[in-house]
Amino acid sequence: MILGNSSVTTLPASISKLQALEVLDFSENGMTVVPEEVFKLKKLKSLLVLGNKIEVVSDKYFGDPSGIQGTGGTRYITF
Repeated sequence: MILGNSSVTTLPASISKLQALEVLDFSENGMTVVPEEVFKLKKLKSLLVLGNKIEVVSDKYFGDPSGIQGTGGTRYITF
């Protein structure tokens, strides 16, 4: 789902219902929080949030770095 540069400032909790979603790009918007629901997307491979002012991302998603990997891995996040 490409939402880049579309003035999105929040994502609804219902985003977690999109279980087949593999790419979520909300770059260049007014986001300050990566909602917890995003991390419930089991098939999400790429989360792009460049150009936002992200202030809050739960520490529990970064405690085990094996879940977040670079290209060639299963998941990655680009800030």
